[in-house]
Amino acid sequence: MTYLCYLFIGQLIAANSHVYGSGLYGAEAGVHGQFVIQLNDVMNQTVTRGGAPITITVVNEECCYYLRVHDNNDGSYFVHYVLHKPGEYALNLKLNDEHHIAGSPFTLTIMPSKTVPENCTAVGDCLTSIVCNTTSTFTIHAKDIFHNHKVRGGDPFELGVMGPAQLKSLQDNSDGTCKNICLCCMFYFM
Repeated sequence: MTYLCYLFIGQLIAANSHVYGSGLYGAEAGVHGQFVIQLNDVMNQTVTRGGAPITITVVNEECCYYLRVHDNNDGSYFVHYVLHKPGEYALNLKLNDEHHIAGSPFTLTIMPSKTVPENCTAVGDCLTSIVCNTTSTFTIHAKDIFHNHKVRGGDPFELGVMGPAQLKSLQDNSDGTCKNICLCCMFYFM
């Protein structure tokens, strides 16, 4: 057989194969993403033995990770990963390090994990002092356990104000921030 014949066989096996699992499309930061690859031969029949050279990479403009592939020795391959930095990555599944396996590359989206209150920050001048009879604002930036900024809203923040100020409203900006408006109590001097 010539090299072109082997090249065609590799392309056909990669095209006939199937991948499945929620981890193909993403996960939360710090949470396992996983998926399975099932190889099919040139006749589109399930391969029943292992040993295929499969390479998996997760790539973006800042990094490239090679993932470990677990060979189940039955024609299927299990892959799992844990990424801590949110963003979009290209998930490349290749046979013989040159043929993309069905659907590859996938767009892998890593979202920030659950909000951790002690990692959140608040920004605004009114946090240190408030001018009487004026409305002041500050913003809460939600962050996860890895200090990643949240990109979605919905966190149930509860706020308390001590002293002469009153909390007028709390607005979820649906982007990981909340804008808070404080209204200072009226003071009258005689």
